[in-house]
Amino acid sequence: MFKKQPFDNNIFMKIFHWAYVLLAANICFALVNLPFCLVALTTAVDPRNTWLFALALLPMGPAVMVMIAWIDQLKSQKDLDPVKSFFQLYRKFWKKGLLYGSLAWLVSVISIVDILFFMKTSNGKWILPFFILLTILALALMIHCDYFQVKNPELASKDILKTAAYFTLRKWYVSLLNVVLVALVLIVMVVKPQFGMTILPVLFLGIVYLNCTQLSKNTVLAEKML
Repeated sequence: MFKKQPFDNNIFMKIFHWAYVLLAANICFALVNLPFCLVALTTAVDPRNTWLFALALLPMGPAVMVMIAWIDQLKSQKDLDPVKSFFQLYRKFWKKGLLYGSLAWLVSVISIVDILFFMKTSNGKWILPFFILLTILALALMIHCDYFQVKNPELASKDILKTAAYFTLRKWYVSLLNVVLVALVLIVMVVKPQFGMTILPVLFLGIVYLNCTQLSKNTVLAEKML
């Protein structure tokens, strides 16, 4: 005979509990990115709508940082109230997330505008890789700033930027992988919103978090790097 499991130890209840925790985090992520979600659901993917998608992406910077902080808190506490903790972390980190996200957003927008301009010129294709690389570096810098700020909340932004820039260039392969993962979150939110807004963000950003932990084992980076 199978031994009856207590309610708290029931494997099915544990599965449902963790499914709820991850789903709630993804929904919170979608809520703080509501402008982009609305644009993704209602706007055609067309070069003429680039400006609309670009404006809607402004809240994405704080959202990515908060999700990284949420994953870090989940890792340390093993369990948490997903909605309450997400918005507590949002109040704590949204300004820093907006700062790093806005820098990446500005560089990306300028690069995209230049790409669209040079695509119309005869020799423009030779300069396109430069702007693509610039966008990748800006996004990687944002992601690493988010991670290092979460792990070192007492450090000033200028110290975080220096440290993140160092590891962005030194571990370029990790930088590239992280940018691809974040880009996939955005792409799936547009192409398959039922998955991109409910399942993938916490999974892909969880991989980003794990990748960032490999950048440096030391969490107090300023003592050795700055």
